[in-house]
Amino acid sequence: MQKSTGLIALSILALSQVQAADAPSSRRPLTPDDFYNLQVVSDPQVSPDGKWVAYVVSADDREADESRSALWMASWDGTQQVQLTNPGHDINSPRWSRDGRYLSYLNTPAGADKSQVMLFDRRGGEARALTNVTDDIQGYEWSPDSKRIVLVMEPGAPKAPPAAGGESAQPNGAAPGAGPATSPGAAPDTTKQTPDPGKAAPPPASGSKGDAPPKPIVIDSLHFKEDKEGYLGTGHNRHLYLLDVDTQAVQPLTNAAGLNEDLPAWSPDSRRIAFVQSHEKGMDPDGMTDLDVIDVPPPAASGTRSASTSPAAWPSPKIPPSYSQSPTTGPSALNPQLPTPAPAHAGKPAPTPAAPPAPAPLLSTHPTKLLRIYAPNQQKLTWSPDGATLAFLQGVEPKYGQYGQDRLAITKVNAGATAQVLTESLDRAISSYVFNKDSTTITATIFDDTTSYPITINTRTRAIKKMSQGLAVVSDLNASAGHVVALSSNDTSATEIYALEGEHLRKLTKHTDAFVAQLKIGAVHDLQFKSADGTPIHGLVVEPPDFQPGRKYPTILYIHGGPNLQDEHSFAYDGYQFKRQMLAAGGFVVLGVNYRGSSGKGDAFSRAIAADWGHKEVEDLMAGVDAVIQEGIADPTRLGIGGWSYGGMLTDYTIGSNTRFKAAVSGAGTANPLGLYAVDQYYIQYNKELGDPWRNPDLYVKLAYPLLHADRIRTPTLFMGGDKDFNVPIAGGEQMYLALRTLGVPTQLIVYPGQYHTLTRPSFLQDRVERMAAWYTHYLISSAP
Repeated sequence: MQKSTGLIALSILALSQVQAADAPSSRRPLTPDDFYNLQVVSDPQVSPDGKWVAYVVSADDREADESRSALWMASWDGTQQVQLTNPGHDINSPRWSRDGRYLSYLNTPAGADKSQVMLFDRRGGEARALTNVTDDIQGYEWSPDSKRIVLVMEPGAPKAPPAAGGESAQPNGAAPGAGPATSPGAAPDTTKQTPDPGKAAPPPASGSKGDAPPKPIVIDSLHFKEDKEGYLGTGHNRHLYLLDVDTQAVQPLTNAAGLNEDLPAWSPDSRRIAFVQSHEKGMDPDGMTDLDVIDVPPPAASGTRSASTSPAAWPSPKIPPSYSQSPTTGPSALNPQLPTPAPAHAGKPAPTPAAPPAPAPLLSTHPTKLLRIYAPNQQKLTWSPDGATLAFLQGVEPKYGQYGQDRLAITKVNAGATAQVLTESLDRAISSYVFNKDSTTITATIFDDTTSYPITINTRTRAIKKMSQGLAVVSDLNASAGHVVALSSNDTSATEIYALEGEHLRKLTKHTDAFVAQLKIGAVHDLQFKSADGTPIHGLVVEPPDFQPGRKYPTILYIHGGPNLQDEHSFAYDGYQFKRQMLAAGGFVVLGVNYRGSSGKGDAFSRAIAADWGHKEVEDLMAGVDAVIQEGIADPTRLGIGGWSYGGMLTDYTIGSNTRFKAAVSGAGTANPLGLYAVDQYYIQYNKELGDPWRNPDLYVKLAYPLLHADRIRTPTLFMGGDKDFNVPIAGGEQMYLALRTLGVPTQLIVYPGQYHTLTRPSFLQDRVERMAAWYTHYLISSAP
């Protein structure tokens, strides 16, 4: 069961009292303060001229108790790294206009309660807000002619009315009608008035105070809840809108009631947009989504700038005299007010603002359906540079949906199109991809047995060339002007941005180098063994930083989630090996096992556990523990186990199967699938993989053996989770906690208020690590015989 898509995890684990006397003074184990020192690099975007790479750098802020992010830019030669914004809450999604004039990003500026598209003009000046919408922007993309932006928005709760004498309805002098279109959607909701997506909120009625009272949530879909999103009420559908960059007018492109549109991709000629459409948010009940294309009429002539403007016409940003890696300083401020747009006609009278019109009609004809496909784990649509084909990722039938290995496919963009799968023979999942300039070659990254690396695919011959980077993980490809970048990390290096030149990577950023250079990181080695039925299984072993050969160590089996993920050679902040390094810093050997169900070894390996949870995975995990004991480094009398999400589920299954472990930590897990039917978000998996509970009650009872036979459990277990988690609701941990508490088995339940499946509050992340450290230390070290 796909119970985790990206756990930000154990950010610190250090038992500061466990440090070897012979540790070199120049390097040290991880400590709790390091939780606030590591910077996370993400979302690289190459400029149209290929000379710069924009990206996001995030770090946890102790005082604010939240993650703060900032926009940065690095030169292609790697000699300059420029901080463009001060750190703020949720700065994300940097994108270049294709003419090279603007660098945009999403952020909530001062004076707004919703995220807006912000613009940096490369000719100079501070960032300004391009939009002032009251709906939630889920994503956006520039048109290739740089005249428009397609927005993905869904209705959001309106801003609370200001107190008397507060800000006006048109903040900062914004012209009325700046966003003339009313918000479309499904059937009208008579309980409230949906605000226009392109307008500021209207002024409050005289005498109104505070927020309006809440309204009932009306639900009429199968997919009715989602982690972080909450309940998915009627009328909150995602649609596409067109934003004119010069006039700032926002108009609906799609508005079919009861449908959701997402992930738009412009054709190279700016005349068409491909997108994903579904009735439900995400995939439909049959596990499928539509790929549609819609014609977009040309923008009204504004005379402000030529469509033929080239990136070379815009100067490079001004570079500070010295570069600082600190995320707390930078050449520009972050929080501009929502301003009146900068005059588009310098030296000429400003155009007269348009009067607010009636609700705008659709800008084009109805979409054309290209294909209906099984939804992948993570979709991406990309047009070939010549506009002849559309590339996309394709999943598998819903029975195996949680174990799908995303395939790369292409199609001609016309009615009656057929999909051509390019990577069927590869039997590995695609994680990212980009078209090369010639339109006949695609560079992609794949998961492959503890690593991830680039490949090239010829779209005509389907020939595949692998470009392994050794024991490392390469992901998040982006390309422009023939330049390709990626994120990469390995066992001793955190994630940074690299240029992919031929088959080689060249490092561009160095945000984490100084921090990692201080650390004494535990050595990592591969472990290969066979499970009980002879199936070859691979794992990774992390040794304590001051490992001594010949000594047996307390050992923790820390299980990855998913299950369709993998343990891999990476020190990335959001990766499982980083978690294990935190545990190893406390003096433990830490084992990760790519059990059946994991990605990286093909379809058959991943699907082996379908509708049979807690069986083959447990055999694989126990065989891994036996293998590390046979290596002579694990003390069989001091074994611990733990994990988050599906790793928490497997923790429950394993301690319910045997009594070898002296301590366990089960985070965001469950031992009773029937108890979470319709309580979590996995309605398709229950209905398609396990079947209806009233038709297959015996299967649900079988899969609930840790709870229904909790009297077999002897392992002291710490249960943890967030109280707002709709992915694996904390009810699963509460049930197991009550069972063990009733049976007298040592146990605790830790509930993190206001947190979803992935904890984000830094103080809670630190608290979780410290509690885990104390639990393992008490039962594996302090209380060990």
